[in-house]
Amino acid sequence: MAFNNNTNRVNLKGYVLSDVEQTNEYSVEFQIAVPRKAAPGAKVYSDIFTVYVNNSAVCTFCKEHLKKSVTITVKGELRNFYNGDIKICSDDIQLSSKKK
Repeated sequence: MAFNNNTNRVNLKGYVLSDVEQTNEYSVEFQIAVPRKAAPGAKVYSDIFTVYVNNSAVCTFCKEHLKKSVTITVKGELRNFYNGDIKICSDDIQLSSKKK
């Protein structure tokens, strides 16, 4: 499934907060923490998002390369799921660096 709704695009840079979990035979999910901007010396807060991936190649990439604290860039769109969850659905995940 292509996530290409141009009016609902998100581009987030954060670090992997959880292990990559296989949700079914064709998709994975994991959580990322995205730090908010803060004044120098102020406490930094992070927003936590669940990322959903159902592209075969990207799922394989996630399972092989994503570990806790790895910094990544996620491009995708927001989706409401039937159970009320809001997730970032992505088919474009890139490593930004090896560690946070």
